[in-house]
Amino acid sequence: MSPKAAVKSVTAKRKGPQAKRPSGSGRTSRLLALGLVQVLAVAAFAVYRAWVPWTPPEITPLKAPLMKELAEYDQQYKSNMLWGSYRSGLYFGMRTRTSRPLLLGTMWFDPEDPATITQQRIRHEAQQEDKLDSYGWVRHDGRSYGRQQMLDGDYQLTIQMVKSSSSDSSYGGDWSVRIKTDLSEAGRARQQAAKEAAGAAGHKPRRRKVSLLLYFADAHWRTGQVEMWPQGTQAKLEQGAELLSGKNAGVGPWSLHLLPGPSVSAKSSAAVKLHYLGMRLQDGQQLVQLKQLMAQALLETARRHGSEGGLKLWLPDISQPRPNLAVFQVTSTVPAEFDLVFMTRPDRNSQQRLPALTGASLTKLAAERESQFDERFSLMFPVNNVPARVDEAAVVETSKAALSNLLGSMGYFVGSSKVSSGACSWASAVICQNLHGTSLTYMV
Repeated sequence: MSPKAAVKSVTAKRKGPQAKRPSGSGRTSRLLALGLVQVLAVAAFAVYRAWVPWTPPEITPLKAPLMKELAEYDQQYKSNMLWGSYRSGLYFGMRTRTSRPLLLGTMWFDPEDPATITQQRIRHEAQQEDKLDSYGWVRHDGRSYGRQQMLDGDYQLTIQMVKSSSSDSSYGGDWSVRIKTDLSEAGRARQQAAKEAAGAAGHKPRRRKVSLLLYFADAHWRTGQVEMWPQGTQAKLEQGAELLSGKNAGVGPWSLHLLPGPSVSAKSSAAVKLHYLGMRLQDGQQLVQLKQLMAQALLETARRHGSEGGLKLWLPDISQPRPNLAVFQVTSTVPAEFDLVFMTRPDRNSQQRLPALTGASLTKLAAERESQFDERFSLMFPVNNVPARVDEAAVVETSKAALSNLLGSMGYFVGSSKVSSGACSWASAVICQNLHGTSLTYMV
């Protein structure tokens, strides 16, 4: 090969690869296309997240059966547990374990004390601001029996809850609530001092009174309805009264009765005054404000009657059409005792069933349930090796109260809660917006 030919060959080899390189405009086009694809991908991802919110794994519902759907929780169990003291935010209340429950609640106050209104001394929700000396369950088996005591200044209240069922009752069974009101040690001392002072002045001593507000509601706010005074209005308790009746999708037909307790004489029960108020609530939010609504109703009645003859904090004895909430005020001197009875299928042998749920029969049944609780507690949680300087009986009683408050304070809630999963600086604004405030719907 000649030198010229060799030079030409090397030159051609050098020029070959340079001829295949793209120009500057080609490289720019490719970069622009790649950037456009990336922008479109991010936009598509943002739109997708906007339409399909992302749920972080930590708040993703577990793909497993609900506990209440397990075989252990059969229909009989659900019936036995339908009613309970599941309104744990109140001093005492009951409800059904349904999304639209039947609700029972209690309040109490001194009907002759202006502080009932001026200082909001109507007891309803369990609050530290009420400054009760003590309150809580001393016995509760988590199923069919409970007893709690509340020491509120001059007053002492004892409430017992007993559930029962028979061949005549329907789903959920029947239940009774016994409420005893009395003076505390401080109240008795104050009462004695007032009695002595009145005797020295030649006056008749005034006996202390307490008013109970017993309310019952059907949480089917739009369609629910209760019938007040099915047997006619009563101004005094006397031998007892049928307060309410109704029909509910969960329990069927039902009735609610109030009777004097076995320790109340006929004369005392005849002196017990009854007042009432029926309301048509639009939603559950009004139920949350019930204490304020009751205080307003009591104040308006007191203003209407004037101050002659003393303060009269009474409900107005009126009802709105088709009420779904009924409130009954039971006013008596202390001590007093009342039995509140809820019956399903009231058309089936109610005349025989009602005595079995009140009076001496209720006293016996409550004693049996309390004895069963004590026996099972001793078996499951024996107290051993207590030091000699420690009161063993006090240890056992405190332990029973601790367990009872754990069981008696369990609630039942249906609804949704907002869950925060922490910071999301790593995510886009769309994802962050969808992430925060995620609601979990639950039914425990």
